[in-house]
Amino acid sequence: MALKIALFTDTCLPQINGVAVYISDVIKVLSKEHEVVLFAPGEGRLRMERVSPRLRIWWIPSSPFPFYEGYRIASLDYRKISNRLKKEKPDVVHAHAPINLGLQGIVAAKSKKIPTVATYHTHYPEYVPHLLSGKLPSVLRHATVLSAKSFVKHTFGMADVVTAPTEELVAELCSYGMDNVVHLPNGIDLAKLECTKKDVMAFRKAHRIPTGKKVVLYLGRISFEKRLDRLLEAFKSI
Repeated sequence: MALKIALFTDTCLPQINGVAVYISDVIKVLSKEHEVVLFAPGEGRLRMERVSPRLRIWWIPSSPFPFYEGYRIASLDYRKISNRLKKEKPDVVHAHAPINLGLQGIVAAKSKKIPTVATYHTHYPEYVPHLLSGKLPSVLRHATVLSAKSFVKHTFGMADVVTAPTEELVAELCSYGMDNVVHLPNGIDLAKLECTKKDVMAFRKAHRIPTGKKVVLYLGRISFEKRLDRLLEAFKSI
């Protein structure tokens, strides 16, 4: 049965992070059989973009987040979000890593008795200080962690079902007393990982990696919360 699915995300391409890339992949797959409407932070005025016959994006006005380069915060306009959701009439609402826009989507969905799913992509209590690029005074760190835990329990507790991509994140949410959590790993588009032996040899040659030598690889963003300083120390030790 084809569904109409409304997705809410507080981060989206061209922002570069795991959630944004995952959203980009999943909407392409879902829209093959279902009607998908994505609400995401964008630049400029409120506008709708039709990407394909079954995929539309509502770009919500947003502003740059001052403490984290490339991240944007959607405007707080619950009335517009709620009215738009009422007109769309989705069968289900799915909020990914809800903070501001995602929270508005969850509240609007619950007020309209629309089944709601929320996905917990990131360990919020650790990530919030990282969002401030480590500039949070240590005296405030403990209070920030407690606030983040309260936010998670309240926000995700409103959803009918919460999914988490790792068992570690499931355990974290359950430790907060939540009982609506299920383990659902993120899917991977394996076609992105395909390469020939010729590609491998060309890569080794370009980066002067001797044939037959094992490669220890980090694949991800270069950003504060990745703690690449520790990773480099580990690489050096082995």
